[in-house]
Amino acid sequence: MDSNQNGNFSEVYEQPYRAPETGLETKPEKNQWTPGNEQAEFDAAVQGVTKWDTYNFQGAYDEAARTGKGVTFIVGSSKTDDMQKTLENIKAVQAANPGMQVVFLDTDKIKADPRLKEVQGWVDRNVKHDRTLMAQYAVRPGENGKPEGGALISKHWGSDMRSLASTLPTGDQLTQQYAGKFKIQEGATAVTPGETQLPPQVQPLDVEKQHKELQEKLKQAKEGKKPADYYNHFKAPRSNDGKNPGGAIAQADAIDQKAVSAELSKVGTDIEAAVKAVEAAKGQAQEVQAKAQQQLDALKERQRQLEFLRDAPVQTRVECAQRLFADAAAQEAKEDGNGDLAVDMKLAAHTMVNEANALNPEHFRTKEGKEQLRAMGYDDAAIARMTAPPGTDKSSTQIADNLFGMTEQQKEELSKEGMSDQLSEKQREILDAAVKEAIARNVPLVIKFGMKGCQPCDFMDQNTMQPLAAEFKNNAVLVSLDGMAAKQAMLEHGFKLEGMAFPSMGVFDVNQAGNLTGRAGLKPQQIVDMKNKDFANDPARASLAPVLQMLRQERDLREKYLEGVRQKEAAQQQERQRQRADQDEALKRMRQPQETYVRSLGFPALAIA
Repeated sequence: MDSNQNGNFSEVYEQPYRAPETGLETKPEKNQWTPGNEQAEFDAAVQGVTKWDTYNFQGAYDEAARTGKGVTFIVGSSKTDDMQKTLENIKAVQAANPGMQVVFLDTDKIKADPRLKEVQGWVDRNVKHDRTLMAQYAVRPGENGKPEGGALISKHWGSDMRSLASTLPTGDQLTQQYAGKFKIQEGATAVTPGETQLPPQVQPLDVEKQHKELQEKLKQAKEGKKPADYYNHFKAPRSNDGKNPGGAIAQADAIDQKAVSAELSKVGTDIEAAVKAVEAAKGQAQEVQAKAQQQLDALKERQRQLEFLRDAPVQTRVECAQRLFADAAAQEAKEDGNGDLAVDMKLAAHTMVNEANALNPEHFRTKEGKEQLRAMGYDDAAIARMTAPPGTDKSSTQIADNLFGMTEQQKEELSKEGMSDQLSEKQREILDAAVKEAIARNVPLVIKFGMKGCQPCDFMDQNTMQPLAAEFKNNAVLVSLDGMAAKQAMLEHGFKLEGMAFPSMGVFDVNQAGNLTGRAGLKPQQIVDMKNKDFANDPARASLAPVLQMLRQERDLREKYLEGVRQKEAAQQQERQRQRADQDEALKRMRQPQETYVRSLGFPALAIA
């Protein structure tokens, strides 16, 4: 925290089992993270709520100042009681309060980072109980109009959101009284990049070193006995200062692929020349032949290492997925196996496969790639869809403009006894087509989940979904799925369906890999009223509009940030090119006297190269 904010954090609410504003009694709940996968699930839950953290929370203040909102801080870690429920429950508050700004302060990361002593001091003074703390602040203009934390509106312990939801308007109103007085740097993105936001710095190409380090990391990952061990060797992020290169995937992603490609081209040309040299050396002295062969062998080894680095971003993900699928199968085969853990492993594995496919679509189109998928449990239909080229015919899945699902005839046919496998396959086909459409149009995915025999579900299909699809054509792709039959299809796109009421509606971000991130969940009472047939007053229409608006704002901010990153990377590339040109020019000047002397002796200039 900035030092000028510490005064706002001075009071400590000492009754952690009673919400201060409402007096509502709350009881702590233990987290139910999957054993062995606690950190990964926790990190995913945090990312599903917010992008703001200890390093970049100024961006939350900036955005709150722009939109007239307060800022809510969530404080704790994966081990804090109520944390899992807090991260689940706050999503409903976010959906009901579009533009709500949330910052997550991870107490484990704060404690581990010596640069955050000031923040650690605030944590020590305020977090007196092993329960989630939420602190809500208004935003005010500080020095030169810079947005900063203002009045402390309320503090809340535990996962009960009722008291927080009731005080949010107060924080918004206090922020709005400063409208026109905030000054955010012109031309800057709304996101203030912190160290944790920066992408992995591309490493200068050192083929032997990077090949050796990545091979060693993969070896450690393969030797890991527990999921938490090997998953960390694959997925651990790169540290901000670059001293810890992270897991195998982070190391692979940090490789300068442009440099690899250029070097591969050069080595290919050198190998052609070396092959000719080997042929020319035949019949000459044994030493000459041996030297020519050694040069060719060295070039081929370098080519092999370069090809390994080229393929590393895909191959590391594939190997991670293979291990996860194998361990999931082992869990399922045990009489006392952990079924939930097996599902979570498959979920992570599908995410890895989708990322690999997005990085290089040709990989799984090869015979070897298809065999890898089959070994991981993908059937021929799933492989065909995954490897289908863009622009595949969607006439069998699109039932109206901007709406994917089943026709009434298909529903009737596939609901018959003995057709459950065909019904599940149809859901996969529908979801795959809708995901590709959402990626192509760069919009979110809105999925209505229903089930056979559910009258409100049928009501929505007959009266609501088509008008919704037309209403939000420019903002989202709409899908209608059978929730029970779509679990496997959703899992293959990186999302675990559980604990649903029908009908329900989910709003999802879709990344380029086709993985889904849940952004909002709408319950039956929020989306259907069978007594209402007036679309102008449709509850789903009213509930969706603010959620999609919030997502659009988030996407715009993200794109601005990424554009800033791209510009920075381009400037760094130009600077590296300038430095190389300067070095080449300096070397050329150093060599000129030598070249003059060598030529005076009658030798060609190549003699000193």
